[in-house]
Amino acid sequence: MIKNNINNNKLKKNKKTKIDKRLNNSKKLIGDRIGKFLAKCGICSRRKAEKLVLEGKIKINGLIVKDLSKKVFLDDIVEYEGKILKPQEKVVIAVNKPIGYLSTVYDKFGGKLITDLIGEYKKYKVYPAGRLDKNSRGLVILTNDGEIAYKLTHPKFNIPKTYEVLLNKNLEEKDLITLTKGICIDNKILSFINIEFINLDEIINKNGKKFFLHYSHLLKTCNKIKNYQLLKVTINEGRKRIIRIAFKKLNYEVIDLKRVQIGSFNVYNYFNQLKEGNFKILDKKEISELLKT
Repeated sequence: MIKNNINNNKLKKNKKTKIDKRLNNSKKLIGDRIGKFLAKCGICSRRKAEKLVLEGKIKINGLIVKDLSKKVFLDDIVEYEGKILKPQEKVVIAVNKPIGYLSTVYDKFGGKLITDLIGEYKKYKVYPAGRLDKNSRGLVILTNDGEIAYKLTHPKFNIPKTYEVLLNKNLEEKDLITLTKGICIDNKILSFINIEFINLDEIINKNGKKFFLHYSHLLKTCNKIKNYQLLKVTINEGRKRIIRIAFKKLNYEVIDLKRVQIGSFNVYNYFNQLKEGNFKILDKKEISELLKT
C-alpha cells in the first residue's frame, strides 16, 4: 500500500513537471507584436515604433519587416539602425520641469533638455510621454516603457491632465461656456473637463512671500498680478500648446502655465521630493495613479 502511494506521487510529480515544461515552452512561442516589442526596448513609444516598422527601418533576422502583426520570439534578432535591440529594465520618472527646458532628448541648437535634470538616469534612454513647451513648467513623465507612454499619450485612454493657468485678465462667463462646451481648434473640438476659479487675493494674503516665490519668474509683472485670473483647468488630450492656443483664440494671454497633475498623480502630494527642477522615480502605486482616468 505504501509502495503504491509512493509510485502514485512520483507519477503526479512527473505529470506536473511535463505540464510546467509545456507551459514554459508555450510562453516562448507566444511572441510580442513588433510594435510592442520595440516599445519594450525603450527606443520610442509604441505609436512611433509602428511608424518605424511601416517605414521599413526594422529588421528581424536580417529581413526588413513592414507588417505590424509580425511577432517577435525569444530567439529572433531585431535590429534598428544596425543595432540589435533587447528589452530594457523599465523606469518611469516624474520631473517637475522649470521654464526654459525643452521636453525632448535632443536639440540641434544645444538648448537645455529635460533629461539634463535626471542625472545618471539618462542611461535608461528615457523619453517624454507627453510634453510641455519651453515656456511652461510642471509635471512631465519620462520613461523607456513604451506601453506606459502609449497609454499616457493616446487620446483613446482619456488620461486627464490638470494645469494651473494664469491669465492676463478675468475669464468672462461667455468664454467659460465656450471652453466647457467645446472650442474648435484645427478642425477638432477641445472641451475642458473642468475649470475652477482660484481666488488670487485670498492666496496672496494667505501665503504672502510663498506665493511670489511660486511665481518668482513673474517678478517684473507682480505689480499687475492682482488683476490677473488664476484658473485650474483639466483636459484629456495633449496637442502641442493646446491650452495657450485655446485661450488666445478667445483673446486671453496665458502669463503662466503649470501642469500639476496627470491621472491621479499630483505634484503637490510629493512636494518635498518634486520641487521645481527635481525628479522622482515612480513605484508601482504611483504609476497606477498616473494611469487613472
